[in-house]
Amino acid sequence: MRLPTTILASLLLFAGSTAQIPLDQAEGDPFSFETDRSHAPVLPKVADQSRLELQSLAAGDQPEGDYLGEVAFSGDGKWVLATNRTTDNLTVFDWNTKAIVADIPLGQQPVALAAGDQYAVVACYSSDEAYIVDLSDFSVAAVIPTASQPATVRLSRDQQLAFVGCDEADLCEVIDLSTLTKSLSIPDFPVYLYKFSFITNGPRNSVYWSGFAVAPDNSYLANGAGGEGIVFYDLSDGQAFDTLLAVADSPQLAVSGDGSKLIAVEYGSAGVVSQIDAADRSLLAQVALPANLSIFSTYSEPATNFDGSKAYVSLSGNQSAMVRFNTADYSLLASAGSPNWVAPSPDYQYVVHGGYYLSIVDFATETIVSQNAGRPIAWGAVSAAQNRLVASDPLRYEGYHFYNYVNPNSLSYETSKPTGSELEADNTYSVAIAPDGKTAVAINSLSQTASVVDLEQGELKGIVPLQNSEAYFAAITPDSRYALVPLRTNNQVAVIDLQTFELVQITSSGGSNPDLIRMHPDGTRAYVLNAGSSDVIGVIAVDGANSFLQQVIDVGNMGVSWTNFGLRSDLAIHPGGELALLAASFDDELQVISLESNTVVQTVDLPGFPLQIAISDDGFWAVVTLKNAAAIALLAIGNGTVTLEDTFPTGANPTRVSYDPATARFAVCSNDERRIEYFDPNELQFGTPSDAPDDYTPLAAVYGPAGGELQLLRSDNADLPHYLLFEGAAYFELPALPIHYSDRSTDGRYAVFCHPGSDQISVFSFVIEHLQTLSLQLPWTYTVSPMPFAERVHFYSPDASGDQVDLILYDRSGKRVLKQDGLPAGNFSLPRAQLPAGSYFYQIHLHGRLMAVGQLIAQ
Repeated sequence: MRLPTTILASLLLFAGSTAQIPLDQAEGDPFSFETDRSHAPVLPKVADQSRLELQSLAAGDQPEGDYLGEVAFSGDGKWVLATNRTTDNLTVFDWNTKAIVADIPLGQQPVALAAGDQYAVVACYSSDEAYIVDLSDFSVAAVIPTASQPATVRLSRDQQLAFVGCDEADLCEVIDLSTLTKSLSIPDFPVYLYKFSFITNGPRNSVYWSGFAVAPDNSYLANGAGGEGIVFYDLSDGQAFDTLLAVADSPQLAVSGDGSKLIAVEYGSAGVVSQIDAADRSLLAQVALPANLSIFSTYSEPATNFDGSKAYVSLSGNQSAMVRFNTADYSLLASAGSPNWVAPSPDYQYVVHGGYYLSIVDFATETIVSQNAGRPIAWGAVSAAQNRLVASDPLRYEGYHFYNYVNPNSLSYETSKPTGSELEADNTYSVAIAPDGKTAVAINSLSQTASVVDLEQGELKGIVPLQNSEAYFAAITPDSRYALVPLRTNNQVAVIDLQTFELVQITSSGGSNPDLIRMHPDGTRAYVLNAGSSDVIGVIAVDGANSFLQQVIDVGNMGVSWTNFGLRSDLAIHPGGELALLAASFDDELQVISLESNTVVQTVDLPGFPLQIAISDDGFWAVVTLKNAAAIALLAIGNGTVTLEDTFPTGANPTRVSYDPATARFAVCSNDERRIEYFDPNELQFGTPSDAPDDYTPLAAVYGPAGGELQLLRSDNADLPHYLLFEGAAYFELPALPIHYSDRSTDGRYAVFCHPGSDQISVFSFVIEHLQTLSLQLPWTYTVSPMPFAERVHFYSPDASGDQVDLILYDRSGKRVLKQDGLPAGNFSLPRAQLPAGSYFYQIHLHGRLMAVGQLIAQ
């Protein structure tokens, strides 16, 4: 195992990442990193907690498909096979219907696969296994034990052999697919993590390992990942028998369509592309790129044409190169950007170029013949039969976009499908509790859904699709009836009826890239922060299904820090409702907005990137964090005017600030100092801080109307859990990594925290007698057939039993179109009736409890 220098170089960037960017980039930036966590100090834990309860609730539907791994087509192009690394399953799509036809449980962390006509071979990284799936019936034909950390898979051209490269063991397992047995283990075979990317708005990441090439006649394997030339291994005995030193380091190798050439790429500023004779393993040609044109790594092998006379690689400067070996030169293509993934078409006449622009490039003319933009691409798969492809950026969408290029001059987008249920809860980012304290709404940014949870019953009550739009936040009306959600991709605001789980209104946000939203105390207006090309606040007149955009307020330049998955420029509404305070971060000022005239009436200079705001319950004091100055600003509010009292130093990188009504102090989290500092505005000084235990960082301090401090503690050691610390004494273990966005009910009974990596929420409540930890999933799963349906659709569930159920059907806009009561729980059918052709979401309830959800497609 050898860690690539590109990953090592970016370690410090991640570990101390406090990037600040305009809020119009709030979906996050990708980075690459690798961490080393070694020691594991003990955290004290109080066992006897008689008054408190912590529940962990799943926020979405089953099946889930989380943290995408590699994707492949079956040999005939009929099936699309997608691995899901943390839910340990293989999702199978029918290309024709785009429906999920199988959800196959696998070993732990399936990261890579290769598929042919009969079998798919899947490497399960953490359980040291290769699963072999029979594509005729999607059964698991065999499970082959492997050396440690299997991470990359190749098939021979005749599909008789599978090769599984193992990272930690640096070994390749050879599997005979005719007998489904392991036939050979090849030692000293380098395999390493070649690309590892994450996005700053959540814990999702993507991984890709170094690869190798299989000789077309199955005589050898070629591996250039060791950094000491391309090594050739004899497949009769597994021994290394030849080394090509002229190619020093090539972690990915490709084979030409006719099998006559190997293509190797040395990446970086001294990049070289090499052509090798596959028969005698000799170097035929090399083309060196100038130092100002770095060759970028991709989530793929290099692409080559049929005879291996050309290769296509990604370059710096938003461009790519078509390398010509016959003339030892290259041409540049600059109108499609730098691809993250490249692959040849089945006939090797074209290159699929995947980036922000998905493009089809003609090998012969070296030109882009068709293009599709708007859906970022990190990787994908090309069918070996027919011109079909799927592609995705798994950090921004946990599913795949389906395309065809039957006519290469007309690349056609067909649809997008998640690898789990369309009503998943991917990247649960924030939560809002209704004023009545009974309901919480969690926003799932990757799956573009809202989860509605009954806090008193501890049940998931509804999952609402959000118009295929990225979303992060919600605000709930004072009567607890409606939730308003900014739809960032669509520049709109959705209104959800929390009784029927319908989208009852969609209105303009007043600008572009709406993100954060705040509700006026009287519930008549909501304020949406739009941070597009011109930063504005949209004023929404709130009236349920009749809500509309009332006005737009021009404001200063808002921003975001990516500490702890995102801290936005804050908008805080004064308890009296007459004014609001906005952190105009890039203008280094606080803007005072009159909520009567909807105009900025005052600005206060606050150098140091003002970001987060808290106002005291009496409305007299406000504290603003100054991120770059490692300080807070104290402001007094009176008679509609805001006065800067002074600034006070804090620990480095202040993040969240909150007000404790019990002590009349402000709590400021210092990310870099790993402590919470308490500021008394009446004494004009900080008191004794609360230092987090070793290896922990406080993300937030949350208070109820009578105090009751809850510290949210993130573990920075992979071997230690995350915790809630109640009133400085009781530690409650959390199920997964938390995010700092949380909420506490106005009566103090509940606090809710989000876990974007595991797609859960944790509900902290004051109850009697015991501490209880629950995992809540929707209990029933239905098989719905036929899909799509024409006249009648049938529902069957082996899980459902006993009583009758109620079915509710919603269209794609979120409108309820059908409610059918009194259906047999486990087996029933419905006629098509007057349903128009299209896609629908169903919910099945038993005595008012949500039991199952899913999708229907009417032809």
